Amino acid sequence: MATVDDRWHRTLPDGTKTRTARYGTGKRWAARWRDLDGAQRSKSFTRRADAEAFAATVRTQLDAGSYVAPPGRRVRSARSGGPR
Repeated sequence: MATVDDRWHRTLPDGTKTRTARYGTGKRWAARWRDLDGAQRSKSFTRRADAEAFAATVRTQLDAGSYVAPPGRRVRSARSGGPR
């Protein structure tokens, strides 16, 4: 399942919305999902419509079994000895 979250606002238990610490910075909308291995993934978008379209595509791929996870992030390790 894939969901779309507003990174600039959160909804309080009484139903009102309040600004988060990220308000006004970065991309506002995040599509979040769990891949076939159970790892949580996310991708950020400027527009809500783009995030919802991407989430729908991921949902369809997961349901059909055709989802291919994006490549992992590179981890940069410190060199041992000597300046760069």
